[in-house]
Amino acid sequence: MLLNCAAMLFACAMVTSICHATIFITDQNGDAVDSSHYSISNTGNDYEIAILSHHAGFHNTSVFVVHGTAGENIVSLTIDVDSDDYANSFVIVIVESLDGTDGFNNLVEVAQTGTEETVLSSVDVNGYIGSISVDAMGNIDAVGNIDGPVVATGMHSDAVSPTITTLRCTTDGTGNILGNVTSAGRIGWITAENGNVGLDSANRVTIQCEYSDGWIQGENVYADISAATNIARVKATAGEFVGSLSAQNIYISGTHGIVSAVTGINATIDLADDLLEYLKVTSGDFEATSSLSCDSIDEDGLINFSGDFAGDAIVRESIEPGNANTQVTVGGTLSGSITVGDNLNEDIAISDGAGLTGQIIINSNNDSGVWEEDATVTVGSTTLTWNEDDEYPETAASLGGGAVGLVPFSTHRESCSPVYGADRELPPPSRSSSTGLSSRTRSAPTCRSRSTAATITPGPTRSTSRATTPSRCGPAGTIARSRSSLGRPSSDPSTATGSCPSPPARGRARPSCSATTSSPRAMCR
Repeated sequence: MLLNCAAMLFACAMVTSICHATIFITDQNGDAVDSSHYSISNTGNDYEIAILSHHAGFHNTSVFVVHGTAGENIVSLTIDVDSDDYANSFVIVIVESLDGTDGFNNLVEVAQTGTEETVLSSVDVNGYIGSISVDAMGNIDAVGNIDGPVVATGMHSDAVSPTITTLRCTTDGTGNILGNVTSAGRIGWITAENGNVGLDSANRVTIQCEYSDGWIQGENVYADISAATNIARVKATAGEFVGSLSAQNIYISGTHGIVSAVTGINATIDLADDLLEYLKVTSGDFEATSSLSCDSIDEDGLINFSGDFAGDAIVRESIEPGNANTQVTVGGTLSGSITVGDNLNEDIAISDGAGLTGQIIINSNNDSGVWEEDATVTVGSTTLTWNEDDEYPETAASLGGGAVGLVPFSTHRESCSPVYGADRELPPPSRSSSTGLSSRTRSAPTCRSRSTAATITPGPTRSTSRATTPSRCGPAGTIARSRSSLGRPSSDPSTATGSCPSPPARGRARPSCSATTSSPRAMCR
């Protein structure tokens, strides 16, 4: 489509009217475009270029190829072409470095201001790229950083869908993708070959699209990613993924997707549907502030962490029988939680022998979910399985302090203290030796009733001027009796029922307890 460097320089020499210093513009065939369709101005090596109108192209489409040869900087590239009312007409713009070392250096800004459908088909620069805003774009390559923002705004008809095909910091440098990326339609590849997506965990980029069917990849990925439908792959090739991922699925066009990192994931991953492929950390952890939510982990879905699982996973439905025998693998400890709404149908493995410090909950929906007999939870060399009592013989302490439970929960007898059903030796009674004589220390008197309070009939009492002795019958908090002026109990039943009378002042007559024929027997001590 494009002439090689020598032929293009020859074309520039032959058609001097289209040359402006070392920048010139051709069509798709390498023929000069009349300068009435664009403008170029410069200050030193910094250029401003404006594409102004259609030229005689093919199929109502005009192609503008902007060539650079000597390290020029494009300060601004404005595409200000209005629609010519032809069906399916649009403008294609290419920014082409004719020499790998001496072509365009930096492209600071690309902006579409006209109404014609516009595609920035290709950009190749040896320095950095700033902001881009056009209807759609193809392959955008920089050796340096891509500062952004980069926006595919969407087409005015169905001629070309809003798309970012590739946004890449190439292997020729160590560039980072530092700006937000937005497409009203598709995003293909967003990749920093030797750099990061996002600056760091405190300076993450935002990536938004209808769907992505390529890699979002860097040595580290510091990004908040969202898609209306699916995301194919997110990968931190040398470090961590920090941020968030929100999508319907990690899946695209018949190919299962992945989320993977080397040193760790510290992200919120929220899927509207199933986890269809794997969530993986090669040599790090799923951090405590991380979370995963999805409907199910299906037959190809895997969670695989070489380190600790400190975050939380919520599987709203089931962990399904998988192609791999183990659907969830934790290389270190599980200090977070895995909550399964319905069924546990496949194995969970924790490599650390005392690595279950968190919890695994099955049937959290409290419906009819089961812990299938063939599904195991392995902690080190210990395998936990379901049994009819919904418990396993290992103590929580032996597993690391955590537990596996099926809702509704039952008591895990082996973890009770003392162990449920075990015989226990009672301590001997305490003795007092202050007088030199052995005497038992008695507990405070109590009053016991098997159900409703019984009617208590006091024995005779005597009037006395001495202070009333406190009652020895009844726990703290019983209703005190009121006495008449003669020292007899009040006839008020609200103060009499449910407690025992005080003894007489001189202790001759003991109170007696009796129950009516309609009430259970009460005992007073």
